[in-house]
Amino acid sequence: AAAEEASSAESSEGLPSNTAAYKARLITQKKELYKDPPALPPSHILIEETWVKSPKRDNRTGELTFPPGQYEETNKLLKE
Repeated sequence: AAAEEASSAESSEGLPSNTAAYKARLITQKKELYKDPPALPPSHILIEETWVKSPKRDNRTGELTFPPGQYEETNKLLKE
């Protein structure tokens, strides 16, 4: 039982390897399935190795400002 929990914890991190793994993850997280089988997320997503700080909200305008991460390509998109 402990080995199953460890393997399911490992499989819930990062991008899923196939649609069956993605569907199992969605069902485990009690998400609604709009497609069966679900479409995989894009494979070009870059996942930061470390967490960045939470965004800050401007009290006057309510606008969120996100701190930069380690990938320049993503940082350019956040500036837009």
